[in-house]
Amino acid sequence: MEQERDILSRIIAFEKEVQERLRQEKSESLERLEEVRKATEEKIAREEELLKKTYGQKAEGIKDGPERKAAAIIRQSEAWAEGLGAISEETLMRIVMKHVARILPGE
Repeated sequence: MEQERDILSRIIAFEKEVQERLRQEKSESLERLEEVRKATEEKIAREEELLKKTYGQKAEGIKDGPERKAAAIIRQSEAWAEGLGAISEETLMRIVMKHVARILPGE
């Protein structure tokens, strides 16, 4: 009975650890997404200013390329972060059970 409690305690602790890691990954992903968004916006602003200085009014038509690239980067980052947020409870349980099998005593 004591061994079963110990195993159950280890499983619960492991599940909490997995959930905390997932929470941290999601949080870090969102932070990275925000960093990418800010850096991209800053780069666009710098490039636009340089273009305006260099080419004057012609810059309006030229800036579309970097903006499209930045928008694509932001869309990809958002999709990745959304994918992490959409991990189902079932998937989390499969992950936990896969790792639980490693800590259970051999049968």
